[in-house]
Amino acid sequence: MATRERQTFGTHEVANQPPPLVDYNVFEADAPLVEAVRREGAEWAMARISAVGELAGSERILALGASANENPPKLRTHDRYGHRVDEVEFHPSWHELLGRAVEHELHCSPWKDPRPAPTSPAAPPSCACPRPRRGSAARSR
Repeated sequence: MATRERQTFGTHEVANQPPPLVDYNVFEADAPLVEAVRREGAEWAMARISAVGELAGSERILALGASANENPPKLRTHDRYGHRVDEVEFHPSWHELLGRAVEHELHCSPWKDPRPAPTSPAAPPSCACPRPRRGSAARSR
């Protein structure tokens, strides 16, 4: 069976929408977080937190996050023969995101560095999980 190329029509240009929010530093864009890190004496961690913020705002990581949200982990309790397996299947985007988190030590930073600073361990994970910006179309589930 032959397929026909689908015809597209340029009906109008959408001009009332903001451009996609990608390729920005999540940490540096969050003024209250930056101020809290400074206020709590964690300026020694600014470069590390900023690096995580840069990664978290990249188009690639935001796309992986969207893909992970659309493909939640799936619990498989039994194999095809009825044997109990209790496995959790993760989409590849989950693996890449978790690998990046471990690479940047988000899983152990509160215990790894003995320097006191209440906000420094919390800041990188805060950057890795950006909050919707005021006025965005993001909605909670």
